[in-house]
Amino acid sequence: MIKISYQHLVGLSIFLLFATSLAIPNGLTLSALFLVICGALYLATNKVDFSLTKVEIWLVVSMISYPIMIITNMLFHQNWQWSEFDYPVRYWAAVVVFFAVRSINPDSKYLFIGAGLGAISAGIGALYQTEVQYIVRAYGFAGAQRISFSYISLLCGMLAICGYKPLYNL
Repeated sequence: MIKISYQHLVGLSIFLLFATSLAIPNGLTLSALFLVICGALYLATNKVDFSLTKVEIWLVVSMISYPIMIITNMLFHQNWQWSEFDYPVRYWAAVVVFFAVRSINPDSKYLFIGAGLGAISAGIGALYQTEVQYIVRAYGFAGAQRISFSYISLLCGMLAICGYKPLYNL
């Protein structure tokens, strides 16, 4: 039987979040869902220290209270739809991910390697779209939505370069 630690699972999901977010349709959604599920499983099966600093308390309180304010607003308005509730609920999922990542402390190489591969794949996708398909404005994917690349590939590349020094000892 293969044993995989939560540290590697959460690291893998962070890697996938950056590596697939722009290049694959629904890559961001699926990798974020994988991260939330891994984090929730970790929090459910392990004893976690929930003591927080003052800054972390403000962060968690704001991530919890924002969806509550949206729900309260929706109660006072009759013409809302369930799709409007989708965005604020992500903050509650972010609380789960926050505590899991804070407790597990995955290696930063997952983030930087994922950002590097994400930048390369986004750049190759943009070159293919502009040079082969002759699309005037190249696009990537964020969830099911198409988004313009602008300088996103360059930003991911710069993030990957920031992690070069820690990766030097691989």
